[in-house]
Amino acid sequence: MRKFNVVYMRGGTSKGCLFHREDLPADPKEWDSIFLQVMGNPDPKQIDGLGGTVSSNNKIVVVWKSDVPDVDIEYLVGQVIVGKNQVDYKANCGNMTSAVAPFAVEEGAGARRRTCHYRAHAKPQYGQVHQRHCPY
Repeated sequence: MRKFNVVYMRGGTSKGCLFHREDLPADPKEWDSIFLQVMGNPDPKQIDGLGGTVSSNNKIVVVWKSDVPDVDIEYLVGQVIVGKNQVDYKANCGNMTSAVAPFAVEEGAGARRRTCHYRAHAKPQYGQVHQRHCPY
């Protein structure tokens, strides 16, 4: 058994697990098996995991400190497909995007100021920089 730090968090009407990239294996090809186990797949009821049996409650967000000037953090969203051994990284989730800045502030993941700038790594918003006021 391996252990990974994870925060289960709500973002808008979605829920998901947020990870620090540095806590995951260096090779992203190893991530899917971890995310599937965390959510309880392939069981459609997800009894042994944190998944919520519907797509809006099966989100994964990987967050890391950015090296890009004027960008505090970067993130990638994945959605665990219920009942399948599949994680979809093709789309972003606006609801979980709203959880990225508070997660980064609370976890010390690179948000350095009250207005947090963060960049998406999923389509259709790939490369876009979002801004969120963090009243912490």
